[in-house]
Amino acid sequence: IAEFRWEDKATIAARYPGFIRKIGLNPLVAQKIAQIDAAVGSDPAGTVAYHVRRGDILNERPWKHGMWPAKIEPDELYLQHLEVAQPRAALVFSDLDECIDRLRAQHSQVRGITGLIDLAGCAPSQRDFLELYAMSRAERIVAPVISAFSSAAARLSGRDRQRFVDVL
Repeated sequence: IAEFRWEDKATIAARYPGFIRKIGLNPLVAQKIAQIDAAVGSDPAGTVAYHVRRGDILNERPWKHGMWPAKIEPDELYLQHLEVAQPRAALVFSDLDECIDRLRAQHSQVRGITGLIDLAGCAPSQRDFLELYAMSRAERIVAPVISAFSSAAARLSGRDRQRFVDVL
């Protein structure tokens, strides 16, 4: 969060979540946002959102060998954080449903975006935006070092994104 010297960072951060309400959104997206709000609840306490990056790096040819070590965190770190943090709800965002399924198999509080809302009728860009918004609703966002997606969600929420080195 950027602020001028005379501004209070906490005051500025508290205003961030309200900005989304000032944007004129497509009626379908506005409806889905209301459903996300209802699913997550008005109090994000005890919730964590994870960004699990895999497919954009490993499923495209050729493999993106240069940057992937900074973009991928092992599943074991997500599992360990779930054990340590014991969140009331864990929202997991990934382009590979298998990653979400693996975490959910070991922790029942894990949900992906389709566990919150029905995305039928949403364009890919709408789905991406709704995932970003849902991630921003969590109390904490934990993601790889290089993740513009989770950084944008943190910016929208007014909170800092955390890395596993920060939380484990």
